Amino acid sequence: MKIKRKLLLLILLAFTKTYSQQDLNFYLNTAAQKNPELKAAFKRYLATLEKIPQVKSLPDPQLAFGYFIKPVETKTGPQKFKLSASQMFPWFGTLKTAGKVQIFQAKAAYEQFDQVESRLFQEVRKSYYELYFLKQKIDLTKDNLNLLKRFQILAQRKITIGKTSVIDVIRAQMALNQALNMLMQLEDLWQAKQTEFKNLINTDRALQINLPNTLPQSLLPDLRTLKKDLSHNHLLIRQDFLSRKFKAKQEWARKAGLPKFLIGLDYINIGTPAIDKTGFNDALLIKAGITIPLFRKKYRALIKENKLLTEANLSTQKSIQNDLDTKLSVTYAAYEDAIRRITLFKQQKKLARRATDLLQSQYENGSKNFEEILRMERQYITYAIQYEKALSDLQKRIAEIQFLIGKNNIKNPKN
Repeated sequence: MKIKRKLLLLILLAFTKTYSQQDLNFYLNTAAQKNPELKAAFKRYLATLEKIPQVKSLPDPQLAFGYFIKPVETKTGPQKFKLSASQMFPWFGTLKTAGKVQIFQAKAAYEQFDQVESRLFQEVRKSYYELYFLKQKIDLTKDNLNLLKRFQILAQRKITIGKTSVIDVIRAQMALNQALNMLMQLEDLWQAKQTEFKNLINTDRALQINLPNTLPQSLLPDLRTLKKDLSHNHLLIRQDFLSRKFKAKQEWARKAGLPKFLIGLDYINIGTPAIDKTGFNDALLIKAGITIPLFRKKYRALIKENKLLTEANLSTQKSIQNDLDTKLSVTYAAYEDAIRRITLFKQQKKLARRATDLLQSQYENGSKNFEEILRMERQYITYAIQYEKALSDLQKRIAEIQFLIGKNNIKNPKN
């Protein structure tokens, strides 16, 4: 009943309240409703469902009408016309097996749809976290600009009392120009990234994208536990349904090579005989027949074809599993690296901020040079940006792992 659950989800999404716009789930729900690629995949799945009643139906009955241009004279009278009706029946269970083949095909198509949805959600999450990082970088650059302006004012004050040279003001202006140029580049990139995100969810270009002030440092289960969940991957499940489809088609080919039965009825209209003017003389003929498949080469070839397809599909499934295992290991290593970087840069930026404050205090008292303050401030900004990047990378790695194991949410036993 996956189709019913999916339709129910889409109905519920239509009533999502506006206050959830600040949640990433709102954008995921919007993408689920509006993304054209996902809609196309769902329509293809629905199309495969429509093939099930087609293959399970009997062949069309045959009706025929024959008219004797020159009536055939019989003892009971002249034959005027003939009506025939017949129906062909395949071997017992052939239609049911054909339905099984198409059901497995439909289930495989649904897993393909789920794969497209999972990929879409991963891309939405990735784009969302990139926007978060870019916004944080812009905010940090603006803070840096304000701080550099204060440094410039401080240097100008020291010039007036003769405790420094104009070179400090020039250095501050150079740093300001560089930071301002970086800010303009980031704001241009921000517009492009917003367009990319809105195209993913296929929503109004005027939509305001709301981002959190910070990202959580989420934790995942260990790698061994996650690898057990790889069986939930939609591509692996799809390959399993395809294997079952090919096996069912072998069964169908064997039954299709068995005899077929024909049952029919003929009605012959006979005119009134010249001698006997009374009585009912029309003829009814019940007929039955059997189709014997003497030329069995095509059926044997069809069985062999699907046996080979089953073996090939199992090899493909193993290849996909190995590829997923490798990608999960690599992504999990990147996830752990992001956690280490979060810890490192969180500490480093605190130390750099403390050092900057100390250097500024010492500079005001005339014991430190201005260039060292600017260098330490650049160091702080670098650490702060790397910290936000590590937070963003962590969430992107988690989103990628969710995609690989085919789960939208991962339960964390550590929490």
